[in-house]
Amino acid sequence: MKDGLYEGYGTYTRADGSEYKGGWRKGVPDGEGTEIMRGETSYQGTFRLGAKTGKGTVKFKNGNVYVGELVEGKPEGTGTWSKTSGERYEGEWRNGVKHGKGVIWYMDGQRYEGNFADGQKEGFGKQFW
Repeated sequence: MKDGLYEGYGTYTRADGSEYKGGWRKGVPDGEGTEIMRGETSYQGTFRLGAKTGKGTVKFKNGNVYVGELVEGKPEGTGTWSKTSGERYEGEWRNGVKHGKGVIWYMDGQRYEGNFADGQKEGFGKQFW
């Protein structure tokens, strides 16, 4: 603690059972850390001023996994989203949705390579069977 605020490295467990373990600065998570939200979803990666910002891994209760860059907890930049069904998207993200160049691999072996805008296929792309 410094001036009554968490500073350095430590673990904090909230009343709802969520837990954060990692770096602290000025009373908020900052640096490398791990957060488990009510035993359901977990995040391991970089925090900046309390927000999940930087490179990290998000594991969801349903088994889906996102590995890549985040800004304030949302995919931003480049990353990979893998679903338990076997479908996978690897590419660019903006504000939590597919945006820019990317590739979707489908569970039946097909893949799509192309452009995305606001989470949807848009413009030039190629479908492979």
